[in-house]
Amino acid sequence: MDTKQKVKNIMEEIGLDVSDIGNDDVDLSEYIVDSLMFINFVVEIENIFNVDLPDEYLDVDILKSFNALCTLIEELIKEK
Repeated sequence: MDTKQKVKNIMEEIGLDVSDIGNDDVDLSEYIVDSLMFINFVVEIENIFNVDLPDEYLDVDILKSFNALCTLIEELIKEK
């Protein structure tokens, strides 16, 4: 399973409808509507991918792009 699909699965697990996320980039702030949901999302990403997101990305206004998030995760995995 690729990174994008895993991130979509995480989004579904926290209760988000990701059926309209295709190959085009999406703005995560349209899906993650509050800080508690964002924290749950980040914790799940860190657990599933076994990575630590850098503090500067722990803001939904900074981490807006679905594709950028997936790229960041892949880079963090490579750094291990």
